[in-house]
Amino acid sequence: MRMQIVMKLIPGLLATTLVALACEKPPNPAAPKRPSFSALDEKTDRITGGGKLGDGRDFATFGFNARGGQGEIEWVQHCLDGVDATSENCASGSFTFHGSSVTDYAATDDDHCRTWSGDGEAKFKEMGTASTESFSVTACDLGQPGRGTDTICFTFSGYAREGMLTGGNIQLHKGTPEAVTNECTVVVIT
Repeated sequence: MRMQIVMKLIPGLLATTLVALACEKPPNPAAPKRPSFSALDEKTDRITGGGKLGDGRDFATFGFNARGGQGEIEWVQHCLDGVDATSENCASGSFTFHGSSVTDYAATDDDHCRTWSGDGEAKFKEMGTASTESFSVTACDLGQPGRGTDTICFTFSGYAREGMLTGGNIQLHKGTPEAVTNECTVVVIT
């Protein structure tokens, strides 16, 4: 009887031993290293956010993360009535913009804001076209929650939209950036 119980336990003990031994092995040195995006380093300064500007049938949604030399932004202009030549934001209709490079990342005169620029691709829904464009962004973390407090300005090739968030949040993770200038004005509500 005892022999049967021991025989039943051996496969489980063997599997546990093999897993424990495998965990002690050092990782494969040829394996790619994971990128480090640590906010604990004093010299790391980054800003992240996502949200919405505007409401009704003309609004923009966005998401981004940026720091010196790397980051992304996704900006979607929603024009529920399609192309509207009389609208400042919907003159070209709905589009998505994906920026995948970050250059000139820096603090602005306001310590709560960061500005950056880069290149990305705009895809226009109604026109069925796409183009590569340069963009610039200024984002400000002016408090919690971000709705009704934080601001953002996004520009590229004839399109500019800025204002206070109607939804979402922008979060600044302070470090030590260098100063540069940008086309966007900082929207500060007092």
